[in-house]
Amino acid sequence: MKKMKRYLLILVLVASLLFEVSTTAADMTGNAPSILWLSKNYEWVLAFSEGLAPVQDKNGKWGFIDTSGKEVVSCRYDHVFPFSEGLAAVGNVDKDTQIGKHGYINARGEEIIPLQYEYETATEFLDVASFSEGLAPVKMKNGKKGYINKQGKVVIAPRYDMAMKFQEGLAVVSQADKESYIDKTGQALISLPSGKIGYPFAEGLAQVIDKNNKTGYINRQGKQEIAARYGNSWMNFSTFSEGLAAVVQDNKIGYIDHQGKTVIPFQEYQEVLPFSEGMTAVGVHVPFKEHIILCHWGYMNRDGELVIPLLYEAEVSDMNGTALTEWNSFKEGLAAVQKGDRYTYINQNGVEIFPFGMFDQITAFSGGYAMVKKNARWGILTNPLTTGVQPVWRKEAVMAAYSNVRVSVNGKRQSGVEIYNIGNRTFFKLRDIAQLMNHTKKSFAVEWNGSKKQISLITGKIYQARGNELQGGDGQDKTAILSDAVVEIDGKSVTLTAYVINGHNYYKIRDLAEALDIDVDWDSATQTVILATN
Repeated sequence: MKKMKRYLLILVLVASLLFEVSTTAADMTGNAPSILWLSKNYEWVLAFSEGLAPVQDKNGKWGFIDTSGKEVVSCRYDHVFPFSEGLAAVGNVDKDTQIGKHGYINARGEEIIPLQYEYETATEFLDVASFSEGLAPVKMKNGKKGYINKQGKVVIAPRYDMAMKFQEGLAVVSQADKESYIDKTGQALISLPSGKIGYPFAEGLAQVIDKNNKTGYINRQGKQEIAARYGNSWMNFSTFSEGLAAVVQDNKIGYIDHQGKTVIPFQEYQEVLPFSEGMTAVGVHVPFKEHIILCHWGYMNRDGELVIPLLYEAEVSDMNGTALTEWNSFKEGLAAVQKGDRYTYINQNGVEIFPFGMFDQITAFSGGYAMVKKNARWGILTNPLTTGVQPVWRKEAVMAAYSNVRVSVNGKRQSGVEIYNIGNRTFFKLRDIAQLMNHTKKSFAVEWNGSKKQISLITGKIYQARGNELQGGDGQDKTAILSDAVVEIDGKSVTLTAYVINGHNYYKIRDLAEALDIDVDWDSATQTVILATN
């Protein structure tokens, strides 16, 4: 799985299409996107990285364009990687020997490190790593891997059969089928027992798979911080991100925190992604026809709530058994989604920014830009969230105005409550209220059943915080969509009007207070919502 995810990128790099720049941009009227259409007809274009995007011409050669559409690195390479830390790995294959050599260029296309490191196949180019934390692993003439710095100097001798990039000061390497974590001097700080497989560190923990194919996590001292009790499926997505990691148990996927506590209960998903901008893509596999399997996916928030239904679909790859890739994650407020061969972007309320079918291909956003294709022509799309483009509204979508009203509980001023006005009514985030009521006479727990889309409130119980309560928000207006979640209080169904804003459920404070027997009042002089539990 570790190689397969990267192999997807190389397949695109090896067999695709690309082009250059144009000087026309669409006018910003109504829902028109701001696009700089390229004048050169490229065969394929990849996402921007550090302000540059890989492009492939009709001869199969790769170069780079900048955000103005200018081809700053001519299309002269057989293989390229995106820029990282100011350099990009590039390679060419000798037509006679079919042996490739790669090196590194800067943003001006200058070969800072000559093309001198061999690779035999396009697949092997997968093992070429970008610079990370100032170093890059490369294969030397003795067939072993070592590390070079940005000047091309060997700083860690070539003695490894496998070498991964540095993350959080450590890198995974292997010698004689035994893996270890080395520092930037080449010293092995953590040695794994034979048969164990290590993955890079993220947020202070590293996933390690033992000889029984079970996943656990070690800390930077090599201590087993989280026991190896999880399956190793979806191993690419089991790294920690935003405090959570996806793990597998009994063919179900859940999320754990740094202490190994299950934060999001295990549910019957076949694919997930790491959390990004507070959301994660989750999907199920559905047989389609013959040997084709589709992945239907939507998005879940940190509370484990499926806030964007499984509306999107893509074909599951025969190569690695997955359909979701990193480009489906939320980036800069938007996620790239598809239904068959139609594409668009959605915001965190699930509202489509453009109609499906407007583009034939799209990439994820980076640095405010994405690449889009329409009728064999590529263009540079400016993030519509920054240009005032209105999303394609669903009929239940409304505007939610950020509110600065104050809140007090039992006479004490509270901070961090995120409040919005919708239709002249005040809506509070459910979990903010649960946190405010904690350890009072009106404490209530919140439980979520994703399969039933049901919220259960249990009065008299302590609320277990998720860590994202009472954050206050960013002070900006939002779009809101009517929530279709069912609400039960102590097992009895109740009808409460709710809206989903940025993946969280918000309720009219008076309705919620009445249902939970909380006193609510309004002080117009101080613009304060007064809550009391006496």
